[in-house]
Amino acid sequence: MKKRLRVTVNGQEYEVTVEDMGEEAGDTARPAPSRPQPRPVKDHEPAAEPKTEQVQPEPEQKKEEPVEKPSAGDQGDTEVNAPLAGTIKAINVDVGDAVSSGETIMTLEALKLENEIVAPADGTIATIEVTEGENVENDEVLMTINSA
Repeated sequence: MKKRLRVTVNGQEYEVTVEDMGEEAGDTARPAPSRPQPRPVKDHEPAAEPKTEQVQPEPEQKKEEPVEKPSAGDQGDTEVNAPLAGTIKAINVDVGDAVSSGETIMTLEALKLENEIVAPADGTIATIEVTEGENVENDEVLMTINSA
């Protein structure tokens, strides 16, 4: 006699047909084929400890204090620095010229844009450190203004 059964294995449903063969098929029942057993996981030896070198800390270096640049109210020279790297396109003043704070004193081309460099303080042009067509780096001194 055959029976249809529904069996669930690991959450998956299967429909199976089972036939009852009774004692006619043989004297002994065959055991179900065995599944191969998983191999035991071997414990691996721990990795060798990495060698560590004793590193002597470097002696602390004395950090240089930033030099404060005089502002408009201070006596002395005020440095005019490049705000970014570029090429000097025009210098609008000469040494000895009087300038007012906010006056355009130079033009710097950077990234295809012309940037006006303005006097940060009232005073007289003391030095001009660059020439037209010269390439300058960021924060390079372009000129000084004597605000005394």
